[in-house]
Amino acid sequence: MTENLHANESLFSEVWRKKWFILVALALTLLYFGIMIAIQTYFFGMGLNRALIRGAAVGGFTLLGLALSIGPLAMLYPKLNFIPYRRAIGVAAFFQIFLHFNLSMQEYFKMNIVNLFWDLDPSRNALLFGLFAYVLLFALFLTSTDWAMRKLAGGKWKMVQRLIYLAYLGAIIHFARIDLGGRGSFESLGLLFLASIAMALQAAVFLRRIWGRKIGKAGAIGIGTIIIYALGLAFAFL
Repeated sequence: MTENLHANESLFSEVWRKKWFILVALALTLLYFGIMIAIQTYFFGMGLNRALIRGAAVGGFTLLGLALSIGPLAMLYPKLNFIPYRRAIGVAAFFQIFLHFNLSMQEYFKMNIVNLFWDLDPSRNALLFGLFAYVLLFALFLTSTDWAMRKLAGGKWKMVQRLIYLAYLGAIIHFARIDLGGRGSFESLGLLFLASIAMALQAAVFLRRIWGRKIGKAGAIGIGTIIIYALGLAFAFL
């Protein structure tokens, strides 16, 4: 009934209808970002610029993993159903990753994207994985509205949203190779542990779905994704 009511709604009308939810979500995102900055400043002794960059990275990475964990948690434990908030958490994650990208570009690369390609060998330049993840997440952000869902009918919207798995893998490789290659702190290992939980939940739901069934096209894609993740993680920690 509600879907029919908003079937012909414009993007602007959708934003206006959800304005209070958006404002509250934005306020909570900024509060969380502020906490991340405070942690980097007071616990790790970083200057403001580095704290902003690092805080945005940690905040975005954490929220991205949380958004990916919500669906599997709801399926494995129906009482833990936070699916209505999943999209908002995903958008909040992108907001902080957007800040991380642009602050890093200003601080280290003089806002010239060409500088990111100082080496085209991904084994030496982990920035390539970060850029790959950012481009995919930007596409996901642009299609995160009900309006986009209606425009990308016929399963196209779900296909676009599945890019999150590749984006998350790119973010993990980027983070692991840059961060662990640098200071490799307890914080870094903790964040990667949380990422492993998010991936384990996704794998658990997938295995539950295909257990005792014939593996069709969806199952083959799922197995392929698990293999890609395994190879990606092996590369991340080489």
